[in-house]
Amino acid sequence: MADRGTPAGRPEIDRLLVTGVTLTGAAAALGLTGLAVSIVVLLGHFRRWVRQTEVPPSEVARHKWDQARAATAAGREAWRKANAEYPVHTHD
Repeated sequence: MADRGTPAGRPEIDRLLVTGVTLTGAAAALGLTGLAVSIVVLLGHFRRWVRQTEVPPSEVARHKWDQARAATAAGREAWRKANAEYPVHTHD
């Protein structure tokens, strides 16, 4: 009987698999390093931009929130006036 425990090409397949996994791991590490460097650079630019603005972002956000509230109130009032001029009739 022939020994069927290990095929003849198995050592080469194992070597190729290890090489592939190693290259994939190296690429992942390089990609994560690039991502980390990009994030650090972007955060630095964002901090510099915030320091250069005349109005802090929190003030801009507060002003925009006030504008949105005023627009909502104006829209609600216009809706009420329009409904007062044209009352809805129900069929009782």
